[in-house]
Amino acid sequence: LYRGDKAKFAKQFGLAGLIIYMDAADYSPKGITPMPDGPGLPDTGIQRGALKDADGDPSTYLYPSSKYAYHASEEEYKSLLPGIITMPISFRNALPLLRDIAG
Repeated sequence: LYRGDKAKFAKQFGLAGLIIYMDAADYSPKGITPMPDGPGLPDTGIQRGALKDADGDPSTYLYPSSKYAYHASEEEYKSLLPGIITMPISFRNALPLLRDIAG
């Protein structure tokens, strides 16, 4: 599931925030060596990227963002953003949280 959809669905279900982590079972399964010696994601790796439902800068949707470009107001582009606090963390940092909630 795309991280932007995770944030969108979290908001739809009334969550105030979302913690996103990369599960080691998905990104560095047994037998796969983690970076820098292999292609797997180390347990300290953090997913990064956009959460919005659009390409590029949300204030200049579909156009390059430059000093001279038209920039939409926050009111105009806030529908492209998730609208809740979202924090990416590493799997190593997620483990204690998962243990505390018996996940």
